[in-house]
This record gives sequence, C-alpha cells and structure tokens, in this order.
Amino acid sequence: NSGFISSVMVVHDHIIRSGFSSDIIMGNALVNVYAKLGVFNEACKIFSQMMVQDSVLYSSLIAGYTMHGHGHTALELFGRMQHEVIEPNKIAFSCALNSCGNFQDIARGLLVHNGLLESGLEVDMDLGIALMHMYLKCGSLEEACHAFNHLPHQNQVSWSVMISGYVEHGYGQQALHLFGNMQVEPDIVAFLSAIKACSMLSALHQGILVHAQVVERACESDVSIGNSLIDMYAKFGLLERAEYVFQKLPVRDEITWTTLMVGFAQLGEIENVFRIFDKMINEGKKPNQVGFLSILCACSHGGLVDNGWKYFEAMWG
Repeated sequence: NSGFISSVMVVHDHIIRSGFSSDIIMGNALVNVYAKLGVFNEACKIFSQMMVQDSVLYSSLIAGYTMHGHGHTALELFGRMQHEVIEPNKIAFSCALNSCGNFQDIARGLLVHNGLLESGLEVDMDLGIALMHMYLKCGSLEEACHAFNHLPHQNQVSWSVMISGYVEHGYGQQALHLFGNMQVEPDIVAFLSAIKACSMLSALHQGILVHAQVVERACESDVSIGNSLIDMYAKFGLLERAEYVFQKLPVRDEITWTTLMVGFAQLGEIENVFRIFDKMINEGKKPNQVGFLSILCACSHGGLVDNGWKYFEAMWG
C-alpha cells in the first residue's frame, strides 16, 4: 500500500509540473485515489485548491471517509455540500445513508432519505440497499422491508441484508420465511443468518434442511458456515452431527475447535473435551481463552485435579 501511495505521489508531482493541477478532471481523480487510500491530508489539500467543487469532487472525498470508517466527517461534508446548494449524487447519498445506519441516527437518516426523494434521483440497487442498511441498523424493520420491496430487482445482497437484519433484531421466524422464499441462490451471509435463526428458534428440522442446502451449494468447506453448523448442532445436543461437520472442514480456526469443545463440555462429555483439546494441540493450534476455560471446567467437574494442572501449565507454555 505504501508503495502504491508513493507511485501516486510521483504521478501527482508530474501533474503539478505539467501545469494540470487545477484541471477539474485531474483534481477529482487525485482526490478520489488519495481518499480511497486514506491519505486524507493530500485529498483535502487538493479538494480545497480546486476552483470548482462539484458533486463529483465532494462524493469522492465523502466515499473515502466512509470507506475508512470516518462516518462523522463524511456526514459533515454531506451537510456542507447541501449548505452550499450542491446537489448530492447517488454516491454521496449512499455514503450518508450508510453512515447514519452505522451511527443508528434515524433522525438524520430520515432527513437524508427525504433529501433523496426531493432530489428526483432514481433509487437504484445501491441506494435501495443503503436505505435498507440504514433502517435495519436503526431498528426500523418496516421501513427496511418497504425499501426491499421497492428495489428495481432483488439480488443476493438485498436478500442477505434483509434476512440478516431480521436475525439481528431477533425475528428468526421472519428470517427463515424470507430465506425460504429467496428467488436467487443463497450466499454465505444468507446461510449464516438462516443457521443462526434455526438456533434461535430451536428449529432442528429447518436447520437440517438449511445444512442440506449448504452441501448442495458446495458451501460446506467455508469455515464460518462450518462453525455456525457446529454451534447449531451442539446447541441441539447433536454432537455426532457437530463433529461430522468439524471433520469435513478443510480449514479450522480457533472458533471451530472451541465451539466443539464447549458443546461437549456443556453435555458433560469430559473425555471428548480432552480428546478434541489434545487433537488441537497435536495439530499445532493454540486454544483461546474460551477453549482453556472449557478444558479447566471439564477437569473441575470430573474431579481431575492432575489433568487440570497439566492443562493449566500448557496454558502458560
């Protein structure tokens, strides 16, 4: 990244020496690339030097700040843009909506939405999904659903955003209903949300059906999906199924191992906790704090003091 920034600065220097630094197209290109790279001192310097600051220039800077998590600054720029009677474009509106959602600022989000309606801009997929994101983050599920239903069409992203939004707010039944009515193939996000909804609702039969779809779509090797399935089956007390998913994963992370150990520990299957823990160590993996806590709890419940000391020493080894 630093090498790319250096290359951009060399090009920038060449533009200055060639006398094109005040050109609006050149200026916008430089603001855009610097903002995307997070080099805001240079982006703002060029921005302030431009004779004309139009919607394209503003949106490049706003998009950069949004991308790098500086939502407050992005919203300040959006407000300044409106104050100077510069009509925001779709990128500026989309970034402002996303920032309002991230801050759960429904009041400001409504103002941005009203401004969008008044602008006469067509609400395309990006803007529609930004509206959904904002309303879901702010807990306005009815408005999010309205935005979803009025999209030009529904793609994987829009379905997944709506399904995950329902799950995040505890509406597991609605999430599963929407998942069942998807008119496109589910993506990773949709699968993760559906599995979580099944766990929330203790809906084993639906969980098995979702798992079957995961296999059908060849997504079973994804570690995040595998971890969610292991957690779901462990919560249902089906540790054989959980371990089957575990064994099928080509790559396992800390969460994979820990989730299976916690599942066995919660059912009091101490020997299996030890077995998974030892397998983890033998494969050169280091348990996290939850994993160590599970093994120590298993030792405590089994009255296995010597084992407890052994694993306690391993924790500090």
